[in-house]
Amino acid sequence: MEIEKLEIIESNEFQSLFNKSKKLIDSARSNMGQMANAITVLTSFFAGKIYCRAGTTGSRKS
Repeated sequence: MEIEKLEIIESNEFQSLFNKSKKLIDSARSNMGQMANAITVLTSFFAGKIYCRAGTTGSRKS
């Protein structure tokens, strides 16, 4: 039984599964980083837009 388990671990199927899992995890990390960057950019853009509108519509004291 022990020899059979060892053969399964050393098989190409296990290595293939490991490689596919690693690629999936790396892809998920990359996608999450891109999403976080996009959210940061959009948040900054809309915050700046609100700030500019408030600055141009506000009353000035001279």
